[in-house]
Amino acid sequence: MTDRVLIIGAGQAGMQCAVSLRQGGFEGPIDIYGEEPYVPYERPPLSKAVLLGAQDRERTFLRPKEFYAEQNIGLHLGTALTNDTLPAHDILVLATGTSARRLPGFDKAHVLRSLSDIARLQTDISADKRVLILGAGFIGLEVAAALHNKVKSLDIYDLGSQVMGRAAAPAVASSAQAALAAKGVIFHMES
Repeated sequence: MTDRVLIIGAGQAGMQCAVSLRQGGFEGPIDIYGEEPYVPYERPPLSKAVLLGAQDRERTFLRPKEFYAEQNIGLHLGTALTNDTLPAHDILVLATGTSARRLPGFDKAHVLRSLSDIARLQTDISADKRVLILGAGFIGLEVAAALHNKVKSLDIYDLGSQVMGRAAAPAVASSAQAALAAKGVIFHMES
C-alpha cells in the first residue's frame, strides 16, 4: 500500500513539500488543501508591485494550475478543513503559516497577508484618505513606500525605538526611515 499524503496549507511551504516529494520519487497520492481560492503564490510582491497594481496577481503564482494535475497533486482550494472533514491520510503535513494579529478596537483595519487582503485594501486607497500603519517592520515600510503618494497622509506607529526592529542595523534603519520621512511619511516611535 502506498502512503497517502495530506498537506494542509496551499502556500509556498505546502506547494514545495508536494513538489519535493515528487522530485524525490514519491509516487503516492498527494492532496493539498487551502482556504484561499488561489493556487499557491509568493507573498513578498503583495506589499509592493501587486498593491500598486503594477503586477498582475497571476504573476505571483508559483506554478500554473495545470502543473498540479500533471504532477498528480490534488489541489483543493477554497476549502477549510475541520477534524470532522479531514480526508483519509497516512501522513499529515501542516503548512498553514501564520496570521496577522488583530488588535481590539481596530475592526475595520486592513491586514496585508493575502491576495484577497490586497483587493480589499486597493478599494479603500484614495487621495483623500489618511493612512495609519501599525508596525515599522519590513512590510509596514514597504506599504508606506508604495502608498505615500497615493493618500492624503501616512503615519507609522511602532513600539520600537527604530524601524525594522532587530532585523536591521541602526544605520540601515535610520536610512530607511529618513528616506520615507523625506517623502512625507510621519513616524511615531517609542523613544
